[in-house]
Amino acid sequence: MISKYTTLLILALLSVTSYAQKEPRVAPSTIAPPIKVGVVTSNLLDLYEGPTQQFNGFEDIDLYGSKGEYTKFDMAYGVLVEIPLNDKGGLDIELNTGKMTSQKENQYLKTEVSMLNLYYRRYLTKSQNSNKLYARLYCQLGLGFTLYKAERYFVKDNGLFSMTDGICHNNSASLGCMFNLSEKFQVSLSTGTILNYSDGFDGYDNKKVGDLMLKSGLGIHFSL
Repeated sequence: MISKYTTLLILALLSVTSYAQKEPRVAPSTIAPPIKVGVVTSNLLDLYEGPTQQFNGFEDIDLYGSKGEYTKFDMAYGVLVEIPLNDKGGLDIELNTGKMTSQKENQYLKTEVSMLNLYYRRYLTKSQNSNKLYARLYCQLGLGFTLYKAERYFVKDNGLFSMTDGICHNNSASLGCMFNLSEKFQVSLSTGTILNYSDGFDGYDNKKVGDLMLKSGLGIHFSL
């Protein structure tokens, strides 16, 4: 004979089962990833591309960063918005502003720079439970605009002898890693090159197609 307690337990189990069957189940793949906003801080480095020709026929030296008494550890700061297209990729919009220094032989350069970029980000590894700690590698390609103001000086007397300013378009490619710390909080590390299509970026308008720089950054992201 079945006791009243056993009967109550069976009825309770049947009720829970019936309720669970009526609840709609959403497949994880159909849930849209959240939009992310964040801040980013980056190191900017002017890369060496070799000598070039000026429009007057004279050879010009190419200045570069990280070496020389007038070069600094140059930083840029910005904000970003990541709009997911699906679980494998999305669009990343970044606005950065900062300064860059470079030097070679008897000249050095100071450049103020602001960049607005649109990236397509492709994740190379799968997402996991958003409450877990895990990392996702990604690559991204971008295009945008660079606003610059450059001043070139002689090392000997700190004499300013050339100034350029303007706006140009740019292309970029980078690799990075997104670290998921919680459902709402992520941190990213990335590095990549940016080609600015104006050699006036380094204080002279020469015959070069553009000027190449390295951008390595740390981002802090918040999921909405």
